[in-house]
Amino acid sequence: AGAPGLRPPPPPPEATSAAMASLADKDLAPPAALPTPGRGGELPEGLADLLPDWMGYGMLYLVSVIPVLIVVGVVSVLFINSLR
Repeated sequence: AGAPGLRPPPPPPEATSAAMASLADKDLAPPAALPTPGRGGELPEGLADLLPDWMGYGMLYLVSVIPVLIVVGVVSVLFINSLR
């Protein structure tokens, strides 16, 4: 089926206990600790300090998309009125 003289690549080595032991011997970084609530290790002072960062970014994106929706609405109304 293939060109003569070409061989398929060798299969990958199996995950054996010896391979896992050699992996465990290497210096691996310790797992990351869970972050504490608040900003920069400070104690939370209010509700905003207890909220995750993605909620703040979500509100930013929500506010940022409002002008885009207004522009799309205005352009679509102008386009529909130009057809008449």
